[in-house]
Amino acid sequence: MLSSQISESVFLSVWGNHGPTIVFKVDGPRRTPMTLQIGYVLPLLKSATGRIFLSYLPTQQTAAYLRDEVAAEPPAVREKLDIEKLKRRIRERGLAETDSLLNDGFTGISAPIWNHQYELAGAITIISPSENPSGGALRNVELLRDTARTLSRSLGAPERAR
Repeated sequence: MLSSQISESVFLSVWGNHGPTIVFKVDGPRRTPMTLQIGYVLPLLKSATGRIFLSYLPTQQTAAYLRDEVAAEPPAVREKLDIEKLKRRIRERGLAETDSLLNDGFTGISAPIWNHQYELAGAITIISPSENPSGGALRNVELLRDTARTLSRSLGAPERAR
């Protein structure tokens, strides 16, 4: 299991009625002050998970949620947002990352999970302290990618560049 391999918290999210929703989680061995519960709906811009859904779902599916999030940002932040550039970068890497955007002091790294029609089925995300004392960030990314590929294969995703 990914969480035991990396000693960090991991969760699985799917697109729910109100956006990216946590449906399964495994807490890491370290106690942290940040607790994301099953059923929690994540923001599109400030969470690595949300950024996966923003980048891979059809625009019309995320547009209303994105519009509300952008409107809630201060004008100075709105002016600097380049959503298309963000989406391109995530698609190129096949991963989304955030650091201290959703919760101060925590990093999220998320990868897409594909179904048999190569449509986004969900996202798997690692949450860890920003200054991860266990190190191994590159190893964690590779294990996250491997886990996402394994989950995608189990859903019948075709083997092709992700």
